[in-house]
Formats: sequence, C-alpha cells, structure tokens
Amino acid sequence: MGFLAPLMLIGVLALGVPIAIHLIGRRRARTVKFAALDFLLATKRRTARRFRLRERVLLIVRVIACAAVALALAKPYASCAQKGPEVTRGPQAAVLVVDDSFAASYQVGGAIWLKAATDEARRILAQLGPEAEIAIVRTAEGSDHPSELTRDHLRLRDQLLALEPSARPADTSRALGRAAQLLAASSHARKTVFLISMLAKTGLRATDDPPWGKDGPALAVIDLRPPATPNLAVTDLRIDAEPGTGSRGVAFDAQISNFGDTKASIEASLTIADRVVARGAIEVPPHDKRTKRFHAVLPPGTRATDAMVSITPDALPIDDRRWVRASLRDQVRVLLVNGDPRTVRHDDELFYVEA
Repeated sequence: MGFLAPLMLIGVLALGVPIAIHLIGRRRARTVKFAALDFLLATKRRTARRFRLRERVLLIVRVIACAAVALALAKPYASCAQKGPEVTRGPQAAVLVVDDSFAASYQVGGAIWLKAATDEARRILAQLGPEAEIAIVRTAEGSDHPSELTRDHLRLRDQLLALEPSARPADTSRALGRAAQLLAASSHARKTVFLISMLAKTGLRATDDPPWGKDGPALAVIDLRPPATPNLAVTDLRIDAEPGTGSRGVAFDAQISNFGDTKASIEASLTIADRVVARGAIEVPPHDKRTKRFHAVLPPGTRATDAMVSITPDALPIDDRRWVRASLRDQVRVLLVNGDPRTVRHDDELFYVEA
C-alpha cells in the first residue's frame, strides 16, 4: 500500500484538535448547597454517566472524521502482483491452446489440474471482450481442432466447462501449428496464442521448427505447474515364458519410474484375470527407474488372459497401472527323420537343425 500525496498525512496531527476540545470542554460540576443532599447526589450520578458516554462517542466521531480527511487527501492506493499474462481488450484474434492430455488429470489440492487451466482460460476469454474472435485448441493427440475463429463466447465458455482430461499424451507442436493456421486466416492486426499447459516448458519438442516465424502471432505461455509434481508410474510391462514354474508359467517384468525428487518405496502387485496373484516391494531412487519381476502361472484351462501390474495410487492415477495380454505359446511336436545318417557330425543333416 502506498500514497500518491504522502505529505498530506501531516493532517493526521489534526487528531489532537478534537481531543483538546474534549479535555477543555468537559463539564465541571457546580457546587450547590441543598438540604436534601442525598436525593441530589443520586440524580447527579445518573446525569454524569449519560454525559460521559455522549462525550466519548462524540470524541470518537471527531477523531475518525479528521483521520478520514487526512487519508483521503493523501490518496492511498494498493498494488498487487499480476497473475497471468497481460490481456488487451478489443478487436483481435486469439487462440486458447489448452492442455487436456492425461497429465491434466494430476491432482493438485484435491482437484485435477485441468480445472485450474480452464479457470484461467475462462478468465482470459472474459478479458478479451466480445469483439475478439477466438478459438479453443486442445493439445491431446488425435483431438478434433476447430475450423475457424468465432465470436460466440458463450459456446466457447461451455466448451471449457465440459473439457475433460484425455487418456492420450500431449502433442503441443501440432496444436500450436493449428493455432497458427487459424490466425493466419484472420484479418485482425493483433493476433495472440495463449498456451495453457502443465508441461509448457517441456511439452515442445526441441527438434520441431516453430509453427510461425518472427512476424507471426504473439505467444503467451502460461505455466500453471505446482511447485512440486512428484509422480510414480509403471512405464513398461513385458512378459516372457517361465519354464521354471511349469508349462503354464509366465514372467512379468514391470518397469517402475520415479519422477520425484526423493527416493520412493513402492508396493507393486500383479493381477491376472481380476485376481491379485503376487505382491512385492521395490525402492526407486529419484529421477530413476527399476524393474520388478513377478512369476505367475496362468489359470487352468486358459491359454490367454489379461494381466495388470499396479502400484499404490498417487497424484496421477492414470499411469499407476499397466495392462498386457498374457498368452501361452502353442507347443508343436515335430518328428525329424534322418534319411542319410553320417558318422561325422557336421556332415549329418540333423546337425544343423536347432529346436
């Protein structure tokens, strides 16, 4: 908080005026000689209390009035840090690129991150004004992109409210390219792309060329990532035959990654045909990955079934499990007949046959 005319605060010294008036103007009791003194004393006490209360209230009102005049002349103001990019109101063309990939389902403060992204997008939409032509482009792979800009802001607002996280990764480069195409068809001189992404600093591939040159639209990057985003994920799952556990034995190799800054102790479980068949613990260093192997036997009478490796759910539940199709290899019995046996092994035809 500051003051445009701080010298006017000298007027606060005027607070002493009502205080002085109060002290000088206090009523002094007169000495009255009267025979019935007891009745007079009781009446004076009630009257004195009433006068004291009125004078104190009057003093408070006078002090507040003097302070208000001094503060008004000093012209106080309050400043705050601006949140989000600077948005100019008026005729223009703009595209809101919103990250709706699976990363947008990250839990922040009990709500998914996409809610904060859509709230920011609606704030920008309101600040651009009714004269702006706007489009909303989503970053998830395979998303349907708009064909043109529009001034129907109510429909755009409904689109933002209905936005849900996708199960696919983000393709930010493709989304920015589509935004540039939409703005290239606009006749407005002012063109802006607002990128609202949790991965705004890492979602662009370094090998990609920018979708526009120096003379293209302005790019406002809005990075809404929380201060820390720890995450554990099952990033790979492979299966292989395990003869040591019988003809129906299968081995599962699950790769578990730690994207946080601290070492994590993780409990993983293997589920086959909707039944947990194995559990195990593993420690993963920060920003590293480890492989956990499970041994299991497929249910009797089953040649193929779905299997899943999962870990304890965290802030991003979508990558805490991974599915795979487990199947047994068909065993084919082959009879090899040697029609021309030789005494020298490498001259024998079956020497070069490998099962």
